Amino acid sequence: MRKLQCELKVTQPGAMNAPTQEANKAFLSGQAGIYLSGPYHIPLFDREPGRDKVEVVPAPAGPAGRGVLAGGEMAYFPKAAQNKTGALKFVEFLISPEGQTIGMQATAGGLSVVRLPVNRKVHPAAVHKDARWQMVAQEYANNGHNMPAIPNWTRMQQVIGEGLNAMLSRCSKDVAAELHKLNLRVNQELSAQRVLAK
Repeated sequence: MRKLQCELKVTQPGAMNAPTQEANKAFLSGQAGIYLSGPYHIPLFDREPGRDKVEVVPAPAGPAGRGVLAGGEMAYFPKAAQNKTGALKFVEFLISPEGQTIGMQATAGGLSVVRLPVNRKVHPAAVHKDARWQMVAQEYANNGHNMPAIPNWTRMQQVIGEGLNAMLSRCSKDVAAELHKLNLRVNQELSAQRVLAK
């Protein structure tokens, strides 16, 4: 990433941030030829620039091998919930084949709430009627790493985002040293949130 940014100068400014409207526009207009993003963009890019113009491929392996992140969502019950039985039934419906299939339908904005189903009886390629989703599912099955359940995930994203953006946008920074510093900051944040044992 650093070489693309600093030496080859082929990355769009601001492209290191999470998918943004500016990055979307650059890809949609043809100014950017490659977009590293999640499968949630498949329906969006099928509409524009068009399915016949977009190829979905797995990200290449890095020095440590292949790896993809699976965010996932959690269901929580408040301690003071009046109808815990009803809440449990609702969650059971959400993870049922019917609930997952409903969640995989595209919304008005073209994106679905459920990308990859948690229910093994639901096959994404069949629901989406699109073989590319089988490739996505296979990537997660073979190379997936679940993000840990962190109480304040927004704060963790901020720590990681600021660290990565700083090292990739300043070409004079030593990447290995900056990654070491970022690792320390991540561990400090995990400790502060009582996720990492001291």
